[in-house]
Amino acid sequence: MKRPVFLVTIVVLILSMSILAACSAPAPATTAAPTAPTAAPTSAPTSAPTTAAPKPTATTTAPIKVLKLISYVPQSTTDPVMILNKQFMDKINERAAGRLRIDFTGSTEVIPANDMIGALSKGIVDLVNVADYHKDSVPEVYAIEVVSIGLDKERIPGGFYDFITQVHKQKLGVIPLLRLGYNAPFFIYTNAEIKTLNDFKGLKFRSNSSYDTMFTALGATRVSMAATDIYNALQTKLIIGYANPRYISRYALGEITKYRIDDPFWNGSPNYLYINQKLFEGFPADLQKILVDTSIEVEKNIPAIQGPMDANEDKIDFAAGMKPVKLATPEEDKKLVDLANNVIWDTIAAKAGKDTVTKIQNLPGMK
Repeated sequence: MKRPVFLVTIVVLILSMSILAACSAPAPATTAAPTAPTAAPTSAPTSAPTTAAPKPTATTTAPIKVLKLISYVPQSTTDPVMILNKQFMDKINERAAGRLRIDFTGSTEVIPANDMIGALSKGIVDLVNVADYHKDSVPEVYAIEVVSIGLDKERIPGGFYDFITQVHKQKLGVIPLLRLGYNAPFFIYTNAEIKTLNDFKGLKFRSNSSYDTMFTALGATRVSMAATDIYNALQTKLIIGYANPRYISRYALGEITKYRIDDPFWNGSPNYLYINQKLFEGFPADLQKILVDTSIEVEKNIPAIQGPMDANEDKIDFAAGMKPVKLATPEEDKKLVDLANNVIWDTIAAKAGKDTVTKIQNLPGMK
């Protein structure tokens, strides 16, 4: 029995010594966690993900601002108004490329001509090419038809252009950018032989709001109708004549009209391209300058475009049978032109006051 006890004692002693040795051994050194580098190592792959979004670079572009333009005249390659309109659009789209673009969005099928300025004022569209259909709300617009001092003189500081721009801003919140025609006079067309102003009395002429006061002053009877109805009205003798600018071939009126009284009146032009004031003034200064400078440049092209087209229109209408005539004497011719022009000034005086007429007639460049 002594031997087994002795062996057990030996085993217990060996285990005790092993435990004591383990407890007295130094603890192993711990390895510190590596610290994150302050900058990505140069050897890191370029495709490594980053935690922050990249900053915009100098090449980042803003969305292009698209402007909607409508016109009371449909798109055409033969109408001077639309040729000038397209020149302006093309030049702006080139010069403001990447920042601004003008899109032609339609004609009277989109908005009736009489409502176009109102739509522009409300910001429904951005630009409109329209005649002076808003004379009731801005009677000073009548003057556009009779002022023909020259485009350079109109743009003299404080002159006619500045005046007409200011009244449009105040009354409608729109800005006239450029004239789309100039020295584009009106004429009286008739199938009756007229020698003096007295010969107009009692004759029936097609009319509208643009001509009513003139025909009333001449003693003629006014018959309201659309321009597209003039042909049939002449054919059925419902009317004896009408007033219109030079371009009547679009309605084939040269073949059914005997005479054009060659005493042109209202030598300005009722056509302007207008832009919404708030929109224009919201553009950076350089874009405003592009719009203004391009307007002035396109206006200078009017004679080169309009002159040959006027001559061609005359050729078409006279070949169709219509004849240019004068009244009996130069005095009668002058009386007709003076009457037509004075009707405009009288209308402005009645609607906007005589002081307005005096102011316009004494603007820089008017004399």
